Amino acid sequence: MNNQSVTLKLAHTADFAAFGMAVMAYVKKIEIDGQTVYAVHSADGAPLGIEHNERMAMLVAQQKNLFPVSVQ
Repeated sequence: MNNQSVTLKLAHTADFAAFGMAVMAYVKKIEIDGQTVYAVHSADGAPLGIEHNERMAMLVAQQKNLFPVSVQ
């Protein structure tokens, strides 16, 4: 068995928040006033939009030239 260890250098909070900002968007199912919707956010958490279905939320991200990632 190979028992190697790996040391990771943690980034500053600001660096972590900016990670993927220019290329990724996050889509998350949320509930507003009892209705399920899909929120689209940039990697730094800035809201980009809210859609009524996941497919449209993914398209919003793609229209902004971002790669959509579904999160839970």
